[in-house]
Amino acid sequence: MSSAYLKGKTKQLKEALGAKDWPGVEKHANDVLSFESSNYNARVFLSLALFNLQRYDESEESYKKAIEGAPTQGLARQGLAAFYEKRQRWGDYAWAILELMQLFESSGDATKYGESLQKLIDVRRSHGTVPELIQALLLTLPSSPTYHLLLQLPPAEPTAPLSSPLHSLQLSLRSALPTLLELTSLTETLESSALTSELKKRRERLGGSALSAAETRRRVEAELMPSSGLPALYRAILDDPDAGSDEELRRSTERKLLVHLGTLLKALPSSFDARTSVDLKAVEKRKDVKEQEEREKARVRSEVEELARGMVVVGVAEEEAWRIVMDWRDGYGKWDDVDWRELERYCETFPQSGLANIARAMRQRLDAAAPVAPVAEGSEEAAPPPPPPSDEETADIIEAGLAASPDSLLAHLLSVHFFSERKEWDAVLQVSEAGLSIIDGIEKEIARSLPISRRTLDSHLAISLVHLDPPNHHLRALRLLDTLLSSAPSSPEIPLLTAKAYVLQYAEKWALAVKAWDAVLAASVEPTTAELEVKAERSWCIFNAGELEVAHESMKEVVDALQARKAVRDEEKKVKEKARSKAGIERGEGVEEGETTAEALERATAWWRLGQCLWELGETDPDQNAPAYDAFIASVLASPTFAPAFTSLGVYYQTVEPVDFKRASQCFSKAFELDDGQEVAARYLAEEFSEIGEWSLVEVIARRVVDGNGGKSALGGKAAQRLSWAWKAIGGAELNSKKYPQAIVAFQSALRGAPKDSHTWIRLGVAYRSSGKHIAALKVFAQALLLDPTSWYAQFSIGDVQREIGLLGPAIKTFRAILVDRPDELGVRVVLAETCLAAGLDELRGGFLARAEESLVDSLEGSIAIIEAGSATRIAWKIAGDAAGALGKVPQPSLQERSRPLALRLLTLVESKSVDSKIENGMDAVQAPGLRAAFDTADTPLFFVALSVLACKMRVLVETLNDTSIGSAWFDLGLSLTAVRPHLGALGLPATSDEALHQSIRCLKFALHKEPYNAIFWNALGVLAFDLSPRLSQHSFIKAIEHNSRGAVPWANLGLFYLVHHDEDLANQAFLKAQVLDPDWGAAWVGQATLAELAGHSTEASVLLAHAFTLAGSTPEADIGFATSAFTKYRMATDPPPAAEALSAPLFALTRYLSQRPHDVSAIHLSALVLEQMGDLETASEALERAAAILSDLYDSDESAEVEGRFIVAQTNLGRVRLARDDHAGAITAFDFALSLLPSPKLPWDDTNPPGGLSRDEAVLLQTECRLGTALAQFWLGETSEAIQMLSDGLDELEELDESRKADLAVSLCRIYWSEDDEDRALSAVLDAPDVTTVRSPPFVKLTVHALATVTSDNAILELVARVNRDPTMKYQSDSTRITYLAKLLRNDEAGALAAVSRSVHAAPWLTSNRRTLAHLLVELTPRPSSSSLNDNLDICARFLRTRDVAGESAEPRSRRLIGAATAIMAQEGKEEVALGMLEHAVRMAPWSALARTFLTKASNAIVAKE
Repeated sequence: MSSAYLKGKTKQLKEALGAKDWPGVEKHANDVLSFESSNYNARVFLSLALFNLQRYDESEESYKKAIEGAPTQGLARQGLAAFYEKRQRWGDYAWAILELMQLFESSGDATKYGESLQKLIDVRRSHGTVPELIQALLLTLPSSPTYHLLLQLPPAEPTAPLSSPLHSLQLSLRSALPTLLELTSLTETLESSALTSELKKRRERLGGSALSAAETRRRVEAELMPSSGLPALYRAILDDPDAGSDEELRRSTERKLLVHLGTLLKALPSSFDARTSVDLKAVEKRKDVKEQEEREKARVRSEVEELARGMVVVGVAEEEAWRIVMDWRDGYGKWDDVDWRELERYCETFPQSGLANIARAMRQRLDAAAPVAPVAEGSEEAAPPPPPPSDEETADIIEAGLAASPDSLLAHLLSVHFFSERKEWDAVLQVSEAGLSIIDGIEKEIARSLPISRRTLDSHLAISLVHLDPPNHHLRALRLLDTLLSSAPSSPEIPLLTAKAYVLQYAEKWALAVKAWDAVLAASVEPTTAELEVKAERSWCIFNAGELEVAHESMKEVVDALQARKAVRDEEKKVKEKARSKAGIERGEGVEEGETTAEALERATAWWRLGQCLWELGETDPDQNAPAYDAFIASVLASPTFAPAFTSLGVYYQTVEPVDFKRASQCFSKAFELDDGQEVAARYLAEEFSEIGEWSLVEVIARRVVDGNGGKSALGGKAAQRLSWAWKAIGGAELNSKKYPQAIVAFQSALRGAPKDSHTWIRLGVAYRSSGKHIAALKVFAQALLLDPTSWYAQFSIGDVQREIGLLGPAIKTFRAILVDRPDELGVRVVLAETCLAAGLDELRGGFLARAEESLVDSLEGSIAIIEAGSATRIAWKIAGDAAGALGKVPQPSLQERSRPLALRLLTLVESKSVDSKIENGMDAVQAPGLRAAFDTADTPLFFVALSVLACKMRVLVETLNDTSIGSAWFDLGLSLTAVRPHLGALGLPATSDEALHQSIRCLKFALHKEPYNAIFWNALGVLAFDLSPRLSQHSFIKAIEHNSRGAVPWANLGLFYLVHHDEDLANQAFLKAQVLDPDWGAAWVGQATLAELAGHSTEASVLLAHAFTLAGSTPEADIGFATSAFTKYRMATDPPPAAEALSAPLFALTRYLSQRPHDVSAIHLSALVLEQMGDLETASEALERAAAILSDLYDSDESAEVEGRFIVAQTNLGRVRLARDDHAGAITAFDFALSLLPSPKLPWDDTNPPGGLSRDEAVLLQTECRLGTALAQFWLGETSEAIQMLSDGLDELEELDESRKADLAVSLCRIYWSEDDEDRALSAVLDAPDVTTVRSPPFVKLTVHALATVTSDNAILELVARVNRDPTMKYQSDSTRITYLAKLLRNDEAGALAAVSRSVHAAPWLTSNRRTLAHLLVELTPRPSSSSLNDNLDICARFLRTRDVAGESAEPRSRRLIGAATAIMAQEGKEEVALGMLEHAVRMAPWSALARTFLTKASNAIVAKE
């Protein structure tokens, strides 16, 4: 029944399939499959039905199940392939076809396999990638594993191409060449794009190694090309029979294969790469890899060489193949091994190449040099060969050939041989180095050395280095020669031995050179033409070695041989002339007959050397001079262009009696004209010209002789000694032309030949100093002084350089040391005076007044001595005027016993010149008679200020006719008049300040008349006219800026001008410009700070002043401004830092300011206030006393109300400081003095003209302070009643004026009454204070009332205190809290005391004082156990003592806090070491604190005792 059912269903399925009833097919197929799930056909039909029902996923799944069920059946696979094709899923379609091909391959069905393969190729060609198409096409080649199956297909029918669907496949099977060509094209495109893509990735990669583009390409090629399929395809094309008939295809394919393999060979790593590793593990690890790389390199190289040889054998016109065969073979290194037949084939193949042109030219020259074979009798004479190219033509051919074939090693080998024969050493050097570079590239490329070619080029290179500009390259040549000779294959090569002998000869190592020439002669197996040259050079070396007799014999032998050779040449010339005469032929142009020019020069050299030998022998045997002269004449006759012979003749004429200087000069001129390297002739000529003063000709000769000798002097030795004079001459010329770098080079070259010449060392030092290299100059001058200790000029130069670089002290010592031996050396005396003046001014700017005074006195003394001597008076008067003016700035001179006599001497000199009567234009502010009258009474500094005016007048007088200096003289006179202007009255001079100002301005105008473009003069004029004429002042500043726009001083002065005239915007711009031009100019910063202060920006102003104070140099305005700002900031701070930290810098600024302006009362007063805050009460008291004295003198002179007020303030401050010093009597005196001058505040007050220059409020404040201070002083002196009376009178005086000031007096009166045990009057005094019952009362009044209420237990007053202290800031204030908890303790209320202190800590936990108070209380009270098992209050106390630093806290408070914490911890068991460490830290934090050291000592002792 089941079989019948299945048949029925199957029949229905087929009927539905035939009717294309796809739903029916699906239904019946499912029925069949439900009965028989493995039914293959039903599964396939179901898949087809599902596809037509557009249920594609189910259809694909059904096909796959059918294939899984019967993998060897093809129906389902064909259906799935059709499914993919219709769905255009070409990738899946191709895979399905591949599976069908495997199925057909296993079944041996060639037709179906071929059809599937054709479909695969078609789909890959239409929809696949290039690699996929390549894989498909490879299946049609004979190398395919299924090619035998394809051969079973019937052959193609060319006449019926559509008869078979396999026609194209059958054609490819018939001839594989088209397929190979297509595969080659596809693979080339694919690999080229892959290479390009990888290169792009490498270039865009970040963080990679920095490689060049060529190296990156090489590495990428080394990675990709070994796996390339192109070589196999190229070889397949070459092996294909059909390609044999296409010669062009074969040649093209061979070229491609050669290029590919050559590129791969270059890309592969080479053992000749200059890449080494210092990592031994990496080297060991890479060893195996390197061996594998070398094997691969050798394999590829072998393939390249084999392919190239084959191409050369058949004569393929591929130049790269010929280059590989000829260059890589290393067969052309030796000239005798040149394969001319191979070169002829190359020339025929590439007739236009550069190598071919070079080879043809060399071959023609070789054939022309070969002996002509005799013509046999009866035979016709052969046509003469074409003439070879001349030397010049050959050189041109080689130059063009090397340019056309720059990578040809053979071309360079042929060229270097030609140039070596012609002795064109420059060309040999260039060609050899280029050839060696080519060898390096080839060896790196093929990983194989070319020893023969390299040795040939190295030999030519070494020989060229020997003969090219000797001895410049001899060091390099000698290294190369030693290497070549040590590695010689058999016997040493004679050219190399000869070259080494020349090197030794040039180095003047004569003994070694003789041995070298002996080695050359020993190595010469057969006589050669060069043997005579060797003997000649050997005899010359023997001569220079000092063996004159031996040299004479050898030279005579050489000369005889050369004369014999000349006779032979003359005989040959006669024979040739006779032959031409018989034949009627003229000699060709440029053809040499007889002795050649080179042979004549060789003979002239031999005669000259013989003459030199005879000349040297003539020193002991005068009879030899005549033969020497004959030899020199013979040399000249042999070669009239041989310069050394003329030099020797010149020496002969100048030496042998009778001396003929004219002939000698002519000979030297001729020698130098022929050869400018003749240093002997040049020196004689230079000496001759120097004697007649023709220094320009001397320089020309020196330069020519140096150029003619090349770089010989740079190597030192005798050559440098011979040329030393020339370099000195050049250096002197360059020094005179102010070309200092060139002069330095010249003198250095001269010193190589004459290192002991102290004069040259001095001139080198001068060149160094003039070029700004002062340290080098010092070293050079020191060397000169070491060589010649008697050279005072070297010592003077040392001092001069020291002076220029600011080493003024050592410079002064140096100059004084010179004057010990040479006291009359005027120049040294002048420079010493100038240096002392510069040192004094520098020390004065630095605040070293004592040193400055000593230096200035020395300068003045030196200048006066120069003036008295009557020489160099101009500069001496300048020095004297500047020194006198600077001495006027020393406020308290200590060398008056020296300076005053000098001043009198200088005044006497001025009087002797009657300068006052000779200087017109009304310059009479200071005159000599008036100054002499003031000599005994005037202060020394003021007298020197006035004396500088007279000195400047004298300078104006002596510089009158000197237009270059008169302007500066008038300028100095104007400045000196400005300096003396404030002191005219003190000196008793009749002129007024205004007259002196006008005279100063007039002087500056005279100076500007002489130097109208001097910015300094304009700026000074602007300063002088600042108050007198604003228009002139502004104009002057602007002119100064025009003439020197880079100067910061006029900009800052212009900014101050605008500031004074209330143009803040322009002032700010000017100050900013000055800061940009010179950031270290303090006046600009001070001006900008003033602007900021005027604008209300006090913080910015203080920052700017602080910056100005820290700048280099000393700016008094910055010092006083910074000090004032810093002190004001300190006084205004609510919680000021320690005075030592905050006021140290301001105190230094004030000290520096007062050193320059010691009589500035405001600065002295401010200094006293700073000292008072810092605790130096004694110095503060002295400063205030000095300020009061100065103010008293000022008041006596003008009785100004302002001065009176300042004096009252100074006396008040002085009384306060004396009171703090416990100088109670002195305090009372100062306060009484101030009170006596203070007007009563109750009197009528005129605000327009207040008494004492004080306002009413200022008078009240001073009145209060004076009375309070007097009362306190009287109290401490025991004068209680007087103190009470003083305070009572003060309270009465302030009645109805300033109630706030009465509080101070009332509290003080209360405390005095309390000290007298008068409780009632004390309470009355304090309760009578103003606002005592209100919250507005001052804190100290509230605390006083609180303390009185506590000790008196007055309930009414306690209620008053509770009402007044409601303000939290007062309630929890530390002093108020202390009074509260002390009151609690008096009543034994410890809990209340702790509560009061705890509330203050909770109210202000950040205050250290509150925490410290609580800690002290805990320590003093009975311990209180707590729930945390703490049985000691010390544990609680330690919590309140923070050990961390508080921002802005000074070192001492931190140290005390650590001491407290350590003390608390010390009491705890087992924590002694911790406490000890904290105490050590406290000592390190404040090492000056005795408290910390004391606690540390106690703690250490306690720990030791406990142990």
